[in-house]
Amino acid sequence: MAVDIHKLEPTKKELLKFIHFPIDVIYKGNQYYVPDLANDMLTTFLPEENPAYEFCESAFFMAYRDGKPVGRIAGIINKLVNERAGKAEGRFGFVDFIDDEEVVDALYGAVVDWAKGKGMTQLTGPLGFTDMDPEGCLIEGFDQLSTQATIYNYPYYQKHFERLGFVKDADWVEFKIDVPKEIPEKMLKIGNIVQNRFGLHLVEKTSLKEVVGKYGDPSSHLSTRLTTACLAILRSQKSRCSTTSRNICLSCHSTTFRSWLMPTTSLWVWACRCHRFPKR
Repeated sequence: MAVDIHKLEPTKKELLKFIHFPIDVIYKGNQYYVPDLANDMLTTFLPEENPAYEFCESAFFMAYRDGKPVGRIAGIINKLVNERAGKAEGRFGFVDFIDDEEVVDALYGAVVDWAKGKGMTQLTGPLGFTDMDPEGCLIEGFDQLSTQATIYNYPYYQKHFERLGFVKDADWVEFKIDVPKEIPEKMLKIGNIVQNRFGLHLVEKTSLKEVVGKYGDPSSHLSTRLTTACLAILRSQKSRCSTTSRNICLSCHSTTFRSWLMPTTSLWVWACRCHRFPKR
């Protein structure tokens, strides 16, 4: 039976079909799949919402057979990365499909034709607009609960990628960290130091609206103090960090900080404009 490929318009109505396809079709009833939040994905896909569109362009495709959706894929071009790397690389991402060669070939054919039409000479994926989006293909751990920050897919995805000629570029390993029943003594000491140094205190609220109204303003003095406190921890603990990095945010081009402080826990600090923290 023939497979029809539809290129979607970048509208809320059309993109919601794209977003709900894996939830309603591919992973329906799968106990390990954790779906994305629809509103978050709309913010990612809509050009007027995602600042990455300042240097990216995209196309969204869905595959249908007998009027029923059987696959989806996005084509993306990150012009900023291509310019810095001296490449003409297209990306594919946000891809899901039934285990059917005809469907997969039609989806990838659509993205290849689109990328070639834009002057691209190679295709890489699964990737998003930037490194802030989910990336990669799961090849192990299919019986583990996924997270919203990572991609979950069935084992047959790898088979189809390799059949199409894609080869593995890198291994990314995901670790599970068990949360202790009690806060480790070292973390309590760090918490007390930060509280005393920056005059912070715990606030108990039952209303989210009240919390947002009082503390949610990114330009507020409290926001600035919290960011300063986090960056102070970053700097003071740098010698004990397993990883500390300072990069340029691809979304807003400002400086970002990221760090893992302890082997048993993690602290991520982003200090860039698009994440509503004051630039440091």
